[in-house]
Amino acid sequence: MIKRYTLQNMKNVWSEETKFSKMLEIELLICEAWNKLGKIPDNSLLNIKSKAKFNIERIKEIEKITNHDVIAFVTNVSENIGDDGRFIHMGATSSDILDTALALQMRDAVDILIDDLLKLKDALREKAIKYKNLLTIGRTHGIHAEPTSFGLKFALWFTETKKNIERMIWVKDEISIGLKNYNFKHASFMFYSLLELEYYLKTLPEELKIVKFQEFIVKFIYGNSHKSFLQGDILYLLY
Repeated sequence: MIKRYTLQNMKNVWSEETKFSKMLEIELLICEAWNKLGKIPDNSLLNIKSKAKFNIERIKEIEKITNHDVIAFVTNVSENIGDDGRFIHMGATSSDILDTALALQMRDAVDILIDDLLKLKDALREKAIKYKNLLTIGRTHGIHAEPTSFGLKFALWFTETKKNIERMIWVKDEISIGLKNYNFKHASFMFYSLLELEYYLKTLPEELKIVKFQEFIVKFIYGNSHKSFLQGDILYLLY
């Protein structure tokens, strides 16, 4: 991210610290799943949860040797735990961790966008009422047309922003899931159940998953296109 254009709360979501924190959270959920299946002893799980931590600089040191970011991460976490570290990442593969962590980061980022859109909606509503009787030139195809109300323009932006909030809430619901499992063969059903994905993965046919993904992309892009709508209108007001 470009530092001078990045707000602190969004920067925090996409920091390395947050990324590895999400990865660790997922690894611990996997261990809890194995524990429920009787594959990790209770004492080992308690030891793992009490000692599991990471150090970014140490991960980078290990990655210079392994040339693999997830192996470096797992190695660092395991060396902090001790013998029970052998249970970390058991049955999983890199994409199980990376993709699900990415989904969690995207969910948190969308929360920030929704919060900002709610503030924008309130501001637009206030301006729509304030300027409801203020005349301004209307436009069609970029040229002058019948006069209109400046407040009406704000009202239109308010309506568009309201729709986009609904779209972004939909996006959050769709992205708040772990992504497709690659190698987690034995404990995957318990793992995904813990992440509240069981219904989605068991009931949605494969062909619908593709359609659902395409629908998500369209709504995500359209939900984030509201600024061009507002910018276009504002640009016209300058001429």
